[in-house]
Amino acid sequence: MSLKGNLSGDIGGMTELRSLDLSFNPNLTGTLTPRLGDLLNLNTLILAGCGFSGTVPDELGNIAELSFLALNSNNLSGGIPPSIGKLSKLYWLDVADNQLTGTIPISKSATPGLDLLLNAKHL
Repeated sequence: MSLKGNLSGDIGGMTELRSLDLSFNPNLTGTLTPRLGDLLNLNTLILAGCGFSGTVPDELGNIAELSFLALNSNNLSGGIPPSIGKLSKLYWLDVADNQLTGTIPISKSATPGLDLLLNAKHL
């Protein structure tokens, strides 16, 4: 059984949420709501293998606690927002199998774990 529909902006009201894994729900479609950026305590966001389209919201860069971000295997397009580069705790970023363009924004002093992944070519 899988989830079906869109990811509502109401999710932004779940401010104490620490982990969100909705992976491998191909009938979960629509765009990624900017309200995901309101989940300031979130450390894990896994939306891999869904049917999301549109762009990666710039507001994801507001989630200072985010350490694991998996958006792979969707239909996302455009660039990765520069705000992702300021996530100092981010050590895992998987955006493969989308239609994303451009470079992965990195602040070398702020994202040592992500820098390590890039240097090891894990992305």
